[in-house]
Amino acid sequence: MQLVPNSGPVVQSDAVLSRLWHHQQNGSVDYERVTKSENFVISVVNPRPWYRVGRHLSIKIVAMDTRGRPKTYGGDFIRAKVYSRSPVQASTSGKITYFGNGTYVANFFLSFPGELSVAVKLVHSSEAVQVLRRLQDISVVRRIMVCGFQEENSDVTEWMQCSNTPQQSLSLRDVCDFSKPRLNASFYCQRPRESSCKSFLGCHRDHVSTLEMHDKIATEEEKRLFPRDRDLLEEIPRNISLQVKGKRRLRKMQGKRLPLCGPRLPQTASEGYWFNGTWTSLRCQARRFRTIESVAGCLQNKTLYTLMKLLPLQPRNQMPLMNGNDMGYVAEELDGIAGGRDVVILLTLWAHFMAEPILTFRSRLYGIRHAIQRLHSLYPDTTVIWRTPNTGHHHQFQHFVENGDWYAYQLFDIVYEILGDLNISIINVRDMSESMWHDDDMHPPNDVIENHIDLVLSHICPV
Repeated sequence: MQLVPNSGPVVQSDAVLSRLWHHQQNGSVDYERVTKSENFVISVVNPRPWYRVGRHLSIKIVAMDTRGRPKTYGGDFIRAKVYSRSPVQASTSGKITYFGNGTYVANFFLSFPGELSVAVKLVHSSEAVQVLRRLQDISVVRRIMVCGFQEENSDVTEWMQCSNTPQQSLSLRDVCDFSKPRLNASFYCQRPRESSCKSFLGCHRDHVSTLEMHDKIATEEEKRLFPRDRDLLEEIPRNISLQVKGKRRLRKMQGKRLPLCGPRLPQTASEGYWFNGTWTSLRCQARRFRTIESVAGCLQNKTLYTLMKLLPLQPRNQMPLMNGNDMGYVAEELDGIAGGRDVVILLTLWAHFMAEPILTFRSRLYGIRHAIQRLHSLYPDTTVIWRTPNTGHHHQFQHFVENGDWYAYQLFDIVYEILGDLNISIINVRDMSESMWHDDDMHPPNDVIENHIDLVLSHICPV
């Protein structure tokens, strides 16, 4: 099998994975073979005495196992950035090319001058990634949802297990089907004993049952792979220093002025970089909205919709009684919006999908695509924005398998595949998260959020 380099985690066939990870087929882990970031061999490709702003830098990373032996197969989930601390704090992330043989190259676009250091982070070893892929490939729902049913004249609520795919052990007469084929949306609940399907209330994550399931889907040795990755030092190596000269990039790439922020932006060598706490976009001419007056001026007379749900989730003790036919899907909500030049729709659908099979996400996304097309056929000047997720900081196995970064990255490419040709803005904040000066956090600090808001408003009010 020929492995073609690409800019994302390489996908290898099951046969290849079986051969490469033969030591882990029964859930046991040979920890001497596990990737260890402290043993990485990291070097600059074609090193120079100094570099110029606007040029490219390549860093070669050779993965090594616990005993210091080169890995002969790929699959490690790696991040890299270059940064300076003085006289300014600046940083940008690199694009990782995976060769499938334990060698990786991090490519950087040098956007700012200074004395730069390199940081390489092993997010997950290839052995940990194998566990995540296996759980994704077998189409197991990694989060258990229960929904409540209660008749109007009853004080008894029945909590039933629900999911986007019906339980094969149940017959159709034992299922409440809330699917809407026109929207490419499916949702099923085990039928309650005393209540009707129309007495549907709302849903929440069954914490206890979800943890019980997580205990069964991986061995104890496999679970140990995950805290191991997060405990590793981030700034590896500590002996590479690069001198970069020139004026930092502002609103230009390759000699051309950046376009205004909006739909279907061309790909660039870099999304942008942090410079003294401010994100400088290299995709479009992002503006700054740091006063109440500037934000109010942008949003004046505009109607903003934020759509971010997968299921009708409600707090357990705060669920209004609703008819089962009123279960809302994002595609359905889009169909109910009267668009126009002063209407803005912000879509940010990630966390609830990460624990679902890939086919579920693809299906829902096609439903949303068709809804956007219907909306634009009636109101072509409606602004639609899709925002990607932040990186997360996880400590427990349940977080890695429910909404870990590796799963988020798989969804990222699917969004571009299915929605990339539509007249919508796709705002990528992933690079902002990877290179920021804070620890990873799905809900980052306010100074990062302020820069997110700047980007969103720049797409709403590009001039």
